[in-house]
Amino acid sequence: MTRRRIAYALLRWLFFLASLLYLAHFAYTSVNFHGAINWSSNQSLVRILAAAIVFATTVFFSVAGWRTLLAHMSHPLPWAPIARVFCMTQIAKYLPGNIGHHVGRVALARTMLDLPAGTTIVSIFQESALACLAALLLGTIGFLALPDLQLPSSRFALLGIHVSMDVVFACVIMAGLLALALINEWRKRAHYVHSTALRWLFRTTPSWPAALSALPSYTAIYLVNGVALWVISTAIMQPSANDLVLLTGAYSLSWMAGFLLPGAPGGLGVREAALAVILNGTYPADTILAISIMSRISTVTADLLIFVGSIILSRQIKKSD
Repeated sequence: MTRRRIAYALLRWLFFLASLLYLAHFAYTSVNFHGAINWSSNQSLVRILAAAIVFATTVFFSVAGWRTLLAHMSHPLPWAPIARVFCMTQIAKYLPGNIGHHVGRVALARTMLDLPAGTTIVSIFQESALACLAALLLGTIGFLALPDLQLPSSRFALLGIHVSMDVVFACVIMAGLLALALINEWRKRAHYVHSTALRWLFRTTPSWPAALSALPSYTAIYLVNGVALWVISTAIMQPSANDLVLLTGAYSLSWMAGFLLPGAPGGLGVREAALAVILNGTYPADTILAISIMSRISTVTADLLIFVGSIILSRQIKKSD
């Protein structure tokens, strides 16, 4: 292992531990444990299970997005085999490193779908890019749709100038779309490019038709996630439509933070810390902590349900063969 890889591994684990320490500090300094919400009550457990079922339905949109990307890469495949591979590997995200589900998908896609490893790897890169773009879109909408809500974390100082986060997100989205347009234009001249890195960039960037076809599926994932988080919030408060918009945007951004840090298993700790930072000052601290804890329990339960579903689907496919 090179020094660069060792340094990267140490940094990602330090960030993971820092996220957990932040959550502990947030809970210790902000939450009144004597009057804290009982998130383990029967009412809360029912909401956790209901939210888990809602979270689990996102797998349909994930499979649809991946299938669309593969089809645009000249690998059209039936729904059931793709769903089986995707659902069987998702549980591996909780292995240390947060890449086990990707590695598992590459291996199973090769044996069960006869997909070349390179094709699956490219599709995962494209999927990740579109998932992050969808998260930024809904995160930005979450801020823009509630102009009267002054979030403490929605502004920060940059070189002495106060900058709104929605402006930052909008600029990032525009930059991403511009990069996508430029890469797709350069791809037409790929035969003039001799750089291996640039050729790999051309392969891993989705085409415009693929991006436009698959992006709605990845956007739908976060919309469903927002509904699930709203279901959880009903156990500890009386949420409104504005809360649904805010929770959807906040959870989308926190999911992206957990996804982009490879060291945290399933984004554990990082997602919850990011959600606490985004919502801090908007809701009482004990409400934020309860939502964070309950959402993590719900998502883990949802992944277990998805894995059980993959076993049932595998048996159905074997019976039909």
